[in-house]
Amino acid sequence: PYPYHPERFDYWPQVVCRESVCERCYWEAECSVSEGLGVVSIAVTDKGISRKGRGSDCRFGFNKNSWSLECDKPSDSDKLSYYVRHNKNQTRIPVPLPLPQSRSV
Repeated sequence: PYPYHPERFDYWPQVVCRESVCERCYWEAECSVSEGLGVVSIAVTDKGISRKGRGSDCRFGFNKNSWSLECDKPSDSDKLSYYVRHNKNQTRIPVPLPLPQSRSV
C-alpha cells in the first residue's frame, strides 16, 4: 500500500510523470504482453484529466484530455494487436511481424 496522494488515480492502474512536458518528446518502453493477460498502454495526457472514479473521464484514451497507444495479445490469436485511442475512438494499427520488444511514442 502507498500513502494517500490527492493526484493519484483511485481506480485505473495508471501513472503520470512528475514533470510536465511542453515540447516535442520521445519515449521508449520495453514491454511483454502475455496471451489474454491484459493490455500494455503508453499514453499522454494533460493536467485536466480526472483521477477519481471509474468513468471514461479518468481513463487514458477515453476522453478529450488523453491519447494512448495500446498493445494486447488476444487469447484467440498468435499476433499482437495495436490500437490508438482518443476520446473513446479506437483505431487499429496494422503491424507486420516480427516485432521488436521496444515501442516508441
